[in-house]
Amino acid sequence: MTLLKHWLVLAALAAAPLLRGGDENIGVSALPAPDTGTVSELPAIWKGGEGRPSTVMLTIRIPGGEPLSEIALKSRSINRWWVISGVTLEGVRDGKTVKLAAKPWFVRGEDDTPKVFAIKLNPGAEGFSEYRLSLRRPHGFLHMELSELNVVFAGRLQAEIRPERTLFRAGGTVSGTVKLNNPFPSPVSGRLKLFAGETCVWESALAVPPGESERVWSFPAAKPETFRLTPRFESDAKLAAHSTGELRILPKRSRYRMSVGTAHGSAQSAALGFTVRHDWSDASGLSDRVLSSIVREQSLSRSNCGVTFETAEDGRYMVNADGETLKNIAMHVPRRLGAETAGVFDELNGHPGLEEIVYYNEHGYHTWHVRGLADYSKHTLRLYRDWLKERYRDISALNRLYGTNCRDFSGIEPPRKFTGPSAAWFDWMEFRRYSVAQYFREAYSLIKPHLPDTPIMPKPINFDYYAVSTAADPWLLRDACDVYGYDIYPFQREGYLDPAMSLDFHRTQVGERPLKFLESNFEFRRVNQTEKSSADMHLLYMPAFLRGLKGVYFYCWHQAWTQNHRGFWLCGPDGVLTPQGRGAAQVAKAAQTLAPVLMTGRVPPATAAVYFPWEEISQTPNVAPISAMRGAYKLMTQLHYPTDIISHHNIAAGELTRYRVLLLPLSRHLRPETAQRIAEFVRAGGILIAEYQAGRFDQFHRETDSLRGLLGGKSLGTTDAFKSFDAGDDKGIRLYAPITKETPFGWRHRPNVEPIDRAERIAAAADAEIPARFPDGSPAAIERTAGRGRVLYFAATFFNSYRNYFYTLNTLPNPATRGNEIINVGDPAYRRLLRAFLDRCEVRPPMRPALGSDDVETDDSPFQILSRFGNAECILFGIANWGPHERHAVAFEADVPFEIRRLFVMDTVRETLKELPFRCEKGVLSTTLPQLDKSLVLIAMRNAGPLLAVASQPGEGKPVAVRVMNFLPEQAAGTLQLRVDGIPAPLSEPLAFTLSPGEEKCFELEPDRGFDAALLRDKRGERLPWYVWITYDGDARAFARVHANPEGLSAP
Repeated sequence: MTLLKHWLVLAALAAAPLLRGGDENIGVSALPAPDTGTVSELPAIWKGGEGRPSTVMLTIRIPGGEPLSEIALKSRSINRWWVISGVTLEGVRDGKTVKLAAKPWFVRGEDDTPKVFAIKLNPGAEGFSEYRLSLRRPHGFLHMELSELNVVFAGRLQAEIRPERTLFRAGGTVSGTVKLNNPFPSPVSGRLKLFAGETCVWESALAVPPGESERVWSFPAAKPETFRLTPRFESDAKLAAHSTGELRILPKRSRYRMSVGTAHGSAQSAALGFTVRHDWSDASGLSDRVLSSIVREQSLSRSNCGVTFETAEDGRYMVNADGETLKNIAMHVPRRLGAETAGVFDELNGHPGLEEIVYYNEHGYHTWHVRGLADYSKHTLRLYRDWLKERYRDISALNRLYGTNCRDFSGIEPPRKFTGPSAAWFDWMEFRRYSVAQYFREAYSLIKPHLPDTPIMPKPINFDYYAVSTAADPWLLRDACDVYGYDIYPFQREGYLDPAMSLDFHRTQVGERPLKFLESNFEFRRVNQTEKSSADMHLLYMPAFLRGLKGVYFYCWHQAWTQNHRGFWLCGPDGVLTPQGRGAAQVAKAAQTLAPVLMTGRVPPATAAVYFPWEEISQTPNVAPISAMRGAYKLMTQLHYPTDIISHHNIAAGELTRYRVLLLPLSRHLRPETAQRIAEFVRAGGILIAEYQAGRFDQFHRETDSLRGLLGGKSLGTTDAFKSFDAGDDKGIRLYAPITKETPFGWRHRPNVEPIDRAERIAAAADAEIPARFPDGSPAAIERTAGRGRVLYFAATFFNSYRNYFYTLNTLPNPATRGNEIINVGDPAYRRLLRAFLDRCEVRPPMRPALGSDDVETDDSPFQILSRFGNAECILFGIANWGPHERHAVAFEADVPFEIRRLFVMDTVRETLKELPFRCEKGVLSTTLPQLDKSLVLIAMRNAGPLLAVASQPGEGKPVAVRVMNFLPEQAAGTLQLRVDGIPAPLSEPLAFTLSPGEEKCFELEPDRGFDAALLRDKRGERLPWYVWITYDGDARAFARVHANPEGLSAP
């Protein structure tokens, strides 16, 4: 038998008891100090070995031979099993050994909670200078941890400090209890004091009664520090004091802290600037010890995904449309939070190492393979019928709508397959959205009472899959979370737009809930499968932060078990970053540097809104409605109009008046009340852009033509005969078939829906203008005035066709490439048609980079994603350029809400920061961008903004020069430190600084000359970049890349 040399050294103590196994000396642990009864060098691992019995002996020497009343050993298993068959205690005095106790114990368990093996000694027993505690195990297959040894002195008042946890936050409270044991027959009076080092942090006068008692203590967590608490008792009675293990106070949580992390993070990810690790596990397994060790060893907090609920057995599993019982737990089976999990949550509430609890992973995923896209278990059916009863009240009303003859609601059966649009199918799809929201609300209501101070959130599958399950309506989930988090993997046709588009949708749906990407990377398929680049991460995620994203966890840090996900790895097995890993680390630093604006501001009002067509999604269960919505959003984004995505909920809440323009992509089905609000919006001066039979049916597929009077034409039916149209000088503009059968991974969940015709024959109203015509001369688009507003109506699946442009081309008329990658920009004729209409309506984009051209070879305007975000003193303008060209001296102007006094441009890919000259007149900011390659953020300030810095090394081995500019509205105090990216050991000592608001100051950081030169390069020999880390306001951070001097010396 052997003992692993795995010691947690907590204190340097004087002597050493030997730990022996059989005849082999297997390790050394320290003695207790004279006034301490705990062997602080534990824990140690008692390793099993090849099935042989084994014995471990702990030798404990007691100075002066003072009598003991109890010896207790705490143990925790390594692999959820523990076992001891016998415990023997012997005393040694003057070289003679006396057997004091022998217990033929056989104790075993299936959990890893601490167990205590205690031996009580007879009252009045003599003391010994040495005790030998032997533990015997019947076999050695299982590892076991010897956690802690306590000795209780017979003639002393015992005081054991039990802190609430080992990790606290500055600005909060350190608290816990002290367990007292008075061995004397009468009370002992005195003054109990707790010391952190030599500083008394708490004291109280006590009269300790005989036997055991407990006292609560607390004191302010004033500043970040690491310490142990030791009790002292001012009394005639002697005290046997048990100090705590290491306690730590973390810096205060700054309002400028940004949550950026990785799935399955590590100390290396923390050394790259990430702050959080997102992991999947049953939350009942969390503990202060687990969270504290992550903070201590990795400098990360933990985001935990996964809560196991206890459920009833009756009707526990889902049932599919064919009546087959599945392995998945039914959503509406009665559930509860187990007592053990509830207790864990009570203890962890507000824990500084716990970022949040995510109570379910990728909801919706488990329904993708379920035929019928739903659960037909008895609990779900009961909820469905109750929902119908509440909705319709009278069964006769439902019978008239459905064409059924049910006696009561208990006789209603949901559809088992899609056979065409109908009222029953719409209600089944609507119920599914309600059903999922109800499940989330129930989960939240079970967890939140136990974690009132810890964020709780869901984790539905990503934005694109609304086309798949149509089950997660975020508006309905705003009462089921504190933060709305979801997964997003940009992929398919407009993958580069996914993060921005998803934010422009979810931000309008979840109210004031913060938004996070809980699991994200990118996987959109390029035509020739070219390799991902680090710049791609900037182009995807910087627009998201500038649309209100409050955190992202990139998937995933390398783990051996994620081999099938190696395309998402941020680093390889050798610890070298992949291109997307390098980009993610850069994005993390840029977002944290801009956090004083990103965490306190908001997205300015958008010009336009695209309607999210829940009704059409319900009655056309394939990707056509989503494809049209994406096409509309893409068009407006390429034309540089800020565009939100809204739903019928927003319109019912009166929010349509926030916008100048509304786009209705493929909205053949529309609620009458929604159509009425849209008509009121237009007649009051709004602008409507609609397409293809908009409003022809209500949500139940009853023909209503609710918008026809507004649109200005009579429908004569649909046709697939028209394959093109003309608009002004643009002739023969291709009209592509709507995308209806897109199945990226071959999932078998989509019903077979009849193809949608490309066009609609209409007779235009007399007051309508006709800006586009089909080959037979009939209107392809009509434009008219309605009240004080204006309407443009496309008699075709215009938005679907625009999105489908690239994928039906045999040749590429405007070959825009970035390396070998072909970019899908869409047909420029569509953009010209829509831009001309908006120009006639005098709608101007609020950001106007001079990138447009009549020559499609040089027109870079459709390649940008423009973003705006700001607070009362600073506005950020983002430009993400997916285009093939690097542009120089680009004229730029933008509308601003206040006078600008300072303007900087941050190139997030090159990691540079420069101040720009500018003009600001009559609410318009004008400047010239020196260079536009991939990702820029303009920082336009009035009186305040973020804390910014620039850093350079003027020569090999010389100090790094750092210029820090405090644009915060308050004093900035913290430290500067030089670090090599990804290396946990810093490259310099921290340098303290304090800057007043508006103050700028230069510093020098001297690289540590003893730093291991091998750490300056990765394992493939590439030079690692250096950064100045600026920590301020508790745990807020800013970063400055160290650039070499103009001669190219030294810093990478």
